[in-house]
Amino acid sequence: MSIKHKIRSLVPAPVLSGYHYALAAVTAASFGLPASRLKVIGITGTKGKTSTSAMLWHILQNTGNKAGLISTAFFAVGEDTKINDIKMTMPGRATMQRLLRQMIKANCHYAVVETSSEGLVQWRHLGIPYVAAVFTNLAPEHIEAHGTFVNYREAKGRLARQIARHGGTAVVNLDDMEAEYFISQSGKHVWGYTFKNVCQDNIERCIAAEIIKTSSAQVEFKIDNLKVNIPVGGEFNAYNALAAMTVALELGIPLERSAAALASFAGTPGRLEFVQLKPFAVVVDYAHTPE
Repeated sequence: MSIKHKIRSLVPAPVLSGYHYALAAVTAASFGLPASRLKVIGITGTKGKTSTSAMLWHILQNTGNKAGLISTAFFAVGEDTKINDIKMTMPGRATMQRLLRQMIKANCHYAVVETSSEGLVQWRHLGIPYVAAVFTNLAPEHIEAHGTFVNYREAKGRLARQIARHGGTAVVNLDDMEAEYFISQSGKHVWGYTFKNVCQDNIERCIAAEIIKTSSAQVEFKIDNLKVNIPVGGEFNAYNALAAMTVALELGIPLERSAAALASFAGTPGRLEFVQLKPFAVVVDYAHTPE
């Protein structure tokens, strides 16, 4: 256990939460609540957050919708990108608020924010009126900071409840075992996506797709008669792409335009990233699991 975590364990949870809340509130206010002037989309889940965030940002940028991105892999303000070298999925309050303000100055309309459970517990989402949020999946991983899976799920649920309070739309992976939990927490505006044809009557809209083929270099699936080809491999990337396309549709971008945009998606830095070197190739991947 690090010194930071040891000290944190000695502070009563309500006191620590109050400290984080106050700090987040003051910081957001000092930057002029920049998120209130953007359409912010949150992406959360155990797996797929970073790639789904990158895909959604790519769709927005390639359909004439200037967007910013805050993610584990990189930050973006419109077309200007920078590797995330601070090693935090959801950066500390000042960093995140500064990035959001930069997006406004650059005339961005959207902000895609990869939203972590620890960031939610520390109130880093305070002052962000998310218009939509994607819930990719939930598994008993990354729970060290939360102690139990129930606490971890509850932390993710904070984003769902914030969406409900602001009248935003939750986009839920219906194939995941925890889908019902997120649906129950997200209010009346819930969309779903599925490859297993498990659409439900208790949501507003469901996007059902079918995987045609996958390889290490590409994935192909179809939504009704629309074929989607993406130059990144693995079934998990089919889920990431479908999630991004579903939330983009909720934002008003037709599926056909999202599919055309994703045809040029080059992948996410640090996620099955191929680097060609003579006389061999290197694959860079720092995801926590094979998915």
